[in-house]
Amino acid sequence: MRKFSIFIIVSLLILFAFDRGLGYLFDSFYRQTKTGQTGGKINYYLTLPKTPDWVVMGNSRAFYQIIPDSFARPTYNLCHAGMHQIFQTGLLTQMEREGKMPKLILLHLEPEEFIGEQSNRDIQNLKFYHGKNEWITRELNALSRYEQAKFFFASYRYNGRVISLLKNYLQTIRTNYASNGYVAIEPSETDSITTIYSLQKILPFTDEKLDQHQWEYLHEFLSTCRKNGVQVICFTSPIYSYDQKKSEGVMELESRLKNMGIPYINYLEKNIPVLQQRTSLWKDRHHLNHAGAQIESRMLAHDVDSVLTLYH
Repeated sequence: MRKFSIFIIVSLLILFAFDRGLGYLFDSFYRQTKTGQTGGKINYYLTLPKTPDWVVMGNSRAFYQIIPDSFARPTYNLCHAGMHQIFQTGLLTQMEREGKMPKLILLHLEPEEFIGEQSNRDIQNLKFYHGKNEWITRELNALSRYEQAKFFFASYRYNGRVISLLKNYLQTIRTNYASNGYVAIEPSETDSITTIYSLQKILPFTDEKLDQHQWEYLHEFLSTCRKNGVQVICFTSPIYSYDQKKSEGVMELESRLKNMGIPYINYLEKNIPVLQQRTSLWKDRHHLNHAGAQIESRMLAHDVDSVLTLYH
């Protein structure tokens, strides 16, 4: 019995040491990674010698569509594909902690994200900051009753992300990487067909109310910006052949933004005619290719200038 107990204790100590060693190794790779959406892009921004005046934040419909060089001020595209508001707010809290708040943030909103129930698991893409950032730590722990216990293992932060971490680490050390954060979707001959085909997947209209939990994440984002003297302009990218009426929740979202004095440029309402006339400018119904992105970016730059002139 005594030998068995010793065996168990030694095994646990070896497991503990192995886990801590892996965690230390992966942390080292992570800190040096400056490419990719599993942390490298965030590292690149946070280690820039000079914080850009303007930053674009949001999901893929801003990541692939908003070209920083279109704006008059130094701008960085800090968008991440597939990420919802909880991720944007968590990332903002880390930007605040590290003194990397810009003068203005262009925040892409997906109105449908603020109605109906959301899983809010996007915050897992900020696992590296568990235990380092109180806001992120709290939201991660809230995902499940066992989530906090999982972080006892140092390597848990990289669960399911080891291959992408190593790939992005190797890409970083092999190249003299420099970026404004934008990634182009180059036009292809199949874009028009793909866009037309995607029209078959239009979901039926649902008149849902604003989800208070999702609004709180956005409100936290806006309040943090206001506290730090950062101006926020919200916008929503166009969708091809979009003609749905507004739900009660979307109207409430717009009303709350207006009450907070937050400008909102909504290209679901304010059509950019050429984008609705040419399917060749789209990758699919929701995403523009690079040719379309140039058009939206120029329009957004013009509208942002108009907003800034009006508000000043």
